[in-house]
Amino acid sequence: MSAEDAVLAAEKDHARILSADKTASSLAKDTSVAKAELAPHVDATVSYMKKDQVDAIGGEATSAQAMLRLGWNFSVGGAQFARIEKSVSRKKKPRQNVRI
Repeated sequence: MSAEDAVLAAEKDHARILSADKTASSLAKDTSVAKAELAPHVDATVSYMKKDQVDAIGGEATSAQAMLRLGWNFSVGGAQFARIEKSVSRKKKPRQNVRI
């Protein structure tokens, strides 16, 4: 085993480096959550009612409804883009700050 191989093996299994990698992975998920806030979302509601109203109208009343609503939580102030940029920059730092 050469000296380079020994250093690479030591770095691969070092606790601080592994911790920094896990932190970076967690922060990458934070970035994807921040980006997901920019995507539109769909809300769906379905209802059905069947009621016997023989006394009131002389028969049954039936009502069926379906509603789709597209929503987009987009702020024109740039706060969402700032959160994305902040999480991207935080994702780069953990591995840079490791001291062995």
